[in-house]
Amino acid sequence: MSLLELSKKKPDGWINCELGEVLTLQRGYDLPHRLRNDGEVPIISSSGVSGRHDKAMVSPPGVVTGRYGTIGEIFYINEPFWPLNTTLYIRDFRGMTPEYAYHFLKTINFEAHSGKSGVPGVNRNDVHKEIVYFPINKNEQTAIVNILSDADALITKLEKLIAKKQAIKTATMQQLLTGRTRLPQFSKYPNGILKGYATGELGHIPVDWEVVTCGEIGKFRGGSGFPTSVQGQTSGKYPFYKVSDMNNDGNGIFMSDSNNWISSNIRKRLGSTIFPAGSIIFAKVGAAIFLERKKILTIPSCIDNNLAAFELDLTRCEIRFIHYILLNLNFGDYVSTTALPSLSGAVLSKIKIVLPSIKEQMAIASILSDMDAEIEMLEKKLAKFHDIKQGMMQQLLTGRIRLPLGQQS
Repeated sequence: MSLLELSKKKPDGWINCELGEVLTLQRGYDLPHRLRNDGEVPIISSSGVSGRHDKAMVSPPGVVTGRYGTIGEIFYINEPFWPLNTTLYIRDFRGMTPEYAYHFLKTINFEAHSGKSGVPGVNRNDVHKEIVYFPINKNEQTAIVNILSDADALITKLEKLIAKKQAIKTATMQQLLTGRTRLPQFSKYPNGILKGYATGELGHIPVDWEVVTCGEIGKFRGGSGFPTSVQGQTSGKYPFYKVSDMNNDGNGIFMSDSNNWISSNIRKRLGSTIFPAGSIIFAKVGAAIFLERKKILTIPSCIDNNLAAFELDLTRCEIRFIHYILLNLNFGDYVSTTALPSLSGAVLSKIKIVLPSIKEQMAIASILSDMDAEIEMLEKKLAKFHDIKQGMMQQLLTGRIRLPLGQQS
């Protein structure tokens, strides 16, 4: 739905027209890799800066979006640049400031114009016919841009903070899970002497840690067939997870939301295995393996035959600690060399890991869990900021909310 359709009444001081009357989308230029030279000029693809060159084709300011590949991303460029032929760029701004055009184009559904009229990719001629409306007064455009830019700056700042926290957590995992860094309460013997390290097949590890195979601390088992005739129930005794359920909201570290449930009777009839709470599930067949998603069951559950589970011996290991260990492993490195990628429980069982005492496992998992909780809180905050920004765009770019005159001068 266009912004014009969202508004019941055109605000005073605003005009409506076809997009092509105020902005001209132009095709980018071909630049094969063999012809690219070292330089400082950004090469802009449909997904953003994709390299550098020694020559520019367009002078700033400019706005770029994708024609092929990534559709709908909008980029504001304030330096000389080379837009590739997979993009559409704007250099001619008539009636809109470049900054206002950048924000306004984010409201255009470019996907709807991809492949339209039988033309592959985004057809710029179709986009030019899109009916738009906007304030004539450039001061009002600037005031709107300033507010939306402030929101973008806040979002960018939060994204950088999340990336920093994630990098710190990754580094902390590498140190704590390998024993290279010991927690103070576990680093010394009762007499105060520091514990040392021993050299073995997995490198330098603490002398009081042991090397075990995954098969020694648990067992890998595949899921069961799940006929379509019994799928679709939203209540029952057991959730029946499929690979697609890993994408559900709420299924972050723990699996708590299933699209399918089954009763005890149906489970018995199918002969489906019940996996206990605390089992760590993952994709065992197909491309989904390489997404490296490993999640923890919260209640006894069934899983389909595209998934497998690692059931742990809880007398030897702590669930969250082993979950972090598995997150640090790339299961994609262990796939079979057949046409369809798959994982074998026998192969996974032979993977060797280092294991501290359960008390130390719990302490390490607690620290990493706290870091996860902080990152999750920040990600929720970021999602909220994105929602607020989207709402601001809908209000400000339609004229539903007009800024005070003091902010328009």
